[in-house]
Amino acid sequence: MKRRMCTLLALLLIFTSTAVYAAEDIQSRLNLPATYKQKASDPYGMELNITLPSDYQSNLKTFSLSFLVDKTIHIDKATFVGGLTDNDYRLMSTKTDSSKQEIVTLVIPDVKALASRDFTLKMSGKFKKGVKNVDQVTMSYVIATVDKQGKNHSVQKDVTSDTGKGAPVAPSGKKSTVDPIAEGANTLTGTATARAGVRVYRGKTLIGRGLADNDGRFSVVINPQPVGTALRFLFTTKAGEEEVMATVGEGAGGADAAPYTGDKKKIDDYLRVLTSVNMHGREKVDQLQVNAAVATGQFILAKEDAGMTDIANAESSLSEAMKVARPPFVTGYPNGTFKPTKAMTRAEVSSVIARIANGNKPVAGYTSFKDVDDSQWFAASVGFMEKRGFISGYQDGSFKPHQSITRAEFARILAAYAGLEPTEGNSFTDVKKNHWAKGYIGAVGQAGLMNGNGKGRFNPSAKITRQEVCAALNKALERKPDKDFLDTYGNNPFKDVNKKMWSYYDILEATGQPQ
Repeated sequence: MKRRMCTLLALLLIFTSTAVYAAEDIQSRLNLPATYKQKASDPYGMELNITLPSDYQSNLKTFSLSFLVDKTIHIDKATFVGGLTDNDYRLMSTKTDSSKQEIVTLVIPDVKALASRDFTLKMSGKFKKGVKNVDQVTMSYVIATVDKQGKNHSVQKDVTSDTGKGAPVAPSGKKSTVDPIAEGANTLTGTATARAGVRVYRGKTLIGRGLADNDGRFSVVINPQPVGTALRFLFTTKAGEEEVMATVGEGAGGADAAPYTGDKKKIDDYLRVLTSVNMHGREKVDQLQVNAAVATGQFILAKEDAGMTDIANAESSLSEAMKVARPPFVTGYPNGTFKPTKAMTRAEVSSVIARIANGNKPVAGYTSFKDVDDSQWFAASVGFMEKRGFISGYQDGSFKPHQSITRAEFARILAAYAGLEPTEGNSFTDVKKNHWAKGYIGAVGQAGLMNGNGKGRFNPSAKITRQEVCAALNKALERKPDKDFLDTYGNNPFKDVNKKMWSYYDILEATGQPQ
């Protein structure tokens, strides 16, 4: 391994193909080793340097990067270099559904965590099994940001490596095109490089093939396909392969054809929300699903000739990822109410937080409290919370599960769940120095997880309500309700909840809207 890394470093130092871009005032520089007759298992590494604008902390909210690796290369390791902790970013590798190319995704939910505007993504890997005589590779990446106004900006860049020697014959420079495909058509036509081979796929199924003539025109006979069917055209020349997508009944992809101009707003909106979600500590399969959906959405958003099928597939994957990233942690009642001002019991709070802490999965556990029987619906949650040290009972050994929980008691539980240590300071006038929960109230107050009543009072003995629990847990989970998103896609199913309530958006967020 050390020998391979040395070879890789030498390649990086001797042969590099460099591209510098300015997009949305973000500078990116991708360094690729030159390639010449590369074969399977040869090492390959690259380095992408990013420089954010000097005022990034005041203008940007989130940053994300989706890096599409050349189909001949497998990535063994991706490393973020920029001084962030594991909690401050997500870095995952996934594969596309169609070409099985790898996508490396970097998401920084809050750019304020960056101590510097410069950071680097390093990737190392090797050429895949069966690969031989590769003289050039092409990498694509999409940089996407969400600004402080909630607007999503993205741009796609392609970088091709230099060839060490013996460069392949270059194509004529004319991009291959596909003529619009009418409903019921059995002959597909278009233009390509002279004598280029043409293959047409529906998904992974080859449905037709042909050869361009000396003038570059081609025709391929197929069985007629339904309107809306996405077809992939693969053009093969000595210079390599070129892929063009076309959809039956639409303008086809290509320089002279009309791309789909439908509204990509849903993709833009879903990306804005998903990239802001903190996925740290979640199940790896959940992280993979969310990151794969984000990567797909970003490519479709930046792709000028994305077809209807591409957009629909991206919307579907983003919708499913949203359910994984933002699962509901409270529900309403069968009669269509939420009862936002209803006090929560100690058992109900234990059930909600236990499920959150256990990755939204059912919990198991036994409790030592004398008034909690194993047959009760909340027993496992109370046992789970007791074992984690999130709750404590009373001096007589009881837990009093049906008793309404106070704001002070909830502050103690919330501080334990969030990993906050009790503090000495406290800004609330009604929390006395000798109050048993003073340190916990101070901790959640300083962390911004719970607020007072606006007059310097915390009301520690007051019963905490369902809407207050929603607001506090949204903050603890870093799920800031996106009002525009919820207004557009959310659904308010509760007859006792309306927009005039301060807790309206917190309740929709806590119940996982849209569903």
